[in-house]
Amino acid sequence: MNQNTQKRIVVVLGMHRSGTSAITRGLQVLGVNLGENLMPAIAGNNDKGFWEDVDINALNDELLAALGHSWHSLDPVIPAECHMKLVDFKLRAVQLLRQKLASADTFGVKDPRISRLLPFWQQVFDHLQLCVSYVIACRNPLSVAGSLAKRNSFDPQKTFYLWMEHQLSSLVHTKGERRVVVNYDSLLDDPLEQFTRIAKQLEFEFDGTSDAFEGYRSNFLEGSLRHTRFEPDDVLLDKAIPTPLVDLYRLLVALASDRLPADSDEANGAVDRCAHLWSAMAPTLAYLRVSEEKIGNLRQLISDRDNLVAAKTHDLLVTQRQVSEMAQAVAQRDEEIAALCHLRSEQEGLVAQFRRDALMREEQSANLSSQVAVQEQQLVARSEKIVQLDTRVETLAENLERRVEEVRLLRDAFERGEEQRALLNEEVGQWEVQVTRLKSEIELRENQVFSLTLELRKAQEEFAGQNKQNAMLTRLLSKQMSAIRSYKVQVAALNRSMHAQAEQSAALCQDASGQEEQIAALRLRIGSDAAEIEALKKSLTEWERQSIAFARNPARDRDVEALKQATAVFQSEIAILREDLRARDDQIAALSNLHTAIDGIADVLNFEQKHNGFIQ
Repeated sequence: MNQNTQKRIVVVLGMHRSGTSAITRGLQVLGVNLGENLMPAIAGNNDKGFWEDVDINALNDELLAALGHSWHSLDPVIPAECHMKLVDFKLRAVQLLRQKLASADTFGVKDPRISRLLPFWQQVFDHLQLCVSYVIACRNPLSVAGSLAKRNSFDPQKTFYLWMEHQLSSLVHTKGERRVVVNYDSLLDDPLEQFTRIAKQLEFEFDGTSDAFEGYRSNFLEGSLRHTRFEPDDVLLDKAIPTPLVDLYRLLVALASDRLPADSDEANGAVDRCAHLWSAMAPTLAYLRVSEEKIGNLRQLISDRDNLVAAKTHDLLVTQRQVSEMAQAVAQRDEEIAALCHLRSEQEGLVAQFRRDALMREEQSANLSSQVAVQEQQLVARSEKIVQLDTRVETLAENLERRVEEVRLLRDAFERGEEQRALLNEEVGQWEVQVTRLKSEIELRENQVFSLTLELRKAQEEFAGQNKQNAMLTRLLSKQMSAIRSYKVQVAALNRSMHAQAEQSAALCQDASGQEEQIAALRLRIGSDAAEIEALKKSLTEWERQSIAFARNPARDRDVEALKQATAVFQSEIAILREDLRARDDQIAALSNLHTAIDGIADVLNFEQKHNGFIQ
């Protein structure tokens, strides 16, 4: 391949946490293409990015796994293993690099794993006929040990051996190649000087005044990239650092400061001595690797056990908290049960008292029921008597009509004689006296009814006072009122019937007063007929004869006497009706009181049943 068209690749080698990312980012200033599939930055690990290709990184992990290694295994990777065990991966690596180089004349690749796998990758570079340049990053092993202890919790001794293998493999496998060693601390102190060295050794054009370099130096290379710094001679103070590592570090410092040419015999001799000592340590490192794997497994077991203990401890705390909450709930429930027991004892006392009251109410109810039965029988008898009285009233009404006819006949007789008029006047006077007396008696009875009404109202007020005192029982027994209201409706119907009968009696009274008005009209008419009587005096003799004959007529006397007796009977029957009405009012009041008492007893029984249901 013509050198003018030959692709270039710049490989950054070195130990993890040695500044390989910062150096790789700076290669862009020299025109090196790093590809488009870069590993993203991780906060707290590599905040400004790793600047290594994801695909190449993944392939390197597969290569190490195929060799039985990991990125931090202690035993060295033998070059012969790379040639024998990684043959099947060579084609993949060639295709991968060819794809990366397709759009770039100069491609940069960085992965600290390549330092251990360099024999494999150099075969790939040769197959692709690439012009290869190497940048070997160097950093004080004490700084690297501190960084890996913080990130991965590695022991410093392990980091020292890993540092030794990465740095020694980088130097051994790049003998005679175009290479440059860069000290990370020197890069941060004077990036212009270090990139001038890199550009000169690798034959790149470099403008230290360009905006690209100024942006890299000002924005990327910050003091935060270096958390610790040690002097080169500080490695002599740590007894855990093996002697070959001290010698190798001194050689790298000399190469990075250009005090010693990279391909000088002195440099190559020092590298060979370190490589010989490192090869002698291979069995020890293999044993350390096995021990480390065992320790790792034990640590994993301990970690799993610690996680299990933590989970069990958490479960125990949760259980204890639940037990505590349940104990509190049980204590609270015990208090509630005690309160309920106390309430139940009180309720049982109330129930016993209610039962005693109920028994007493039952006895009273039985007595009242018998009284109600007697009263009902009496009401039936009274009703029958009222029917009989109604019949008699109708008969009296018929008799009264006949008497009115007889009075009309008597009026005709009165017109026939003055003597008969005087006799009738006398009879009318007697009738008025009787009517007056009857009116007096009626007023007396009405006054008595009024007095009895007042007494009844007073009794009702007293009974209402007692009802207020028994308001609790009345509220408790209110549900049984519906059963009694129907009976009260019947009583109300009976009252309406009695009222109708009273109206009929009043109508009879009005008929009697109408008769009185007719008699008064008769008297007026008798006065108006005085002239006719004067005319009748002419036939006095005949009139006297007729009068004597009339006076001696026993049938007339019987008729008048019968009229008087009928009137007296009528008045007495009216009085009896009034007495019956008052008796019925008293019976209705007694029945109302009885019904109220029965309602109270029924409500007490109902409350007792509900209370017994609640207790059960």
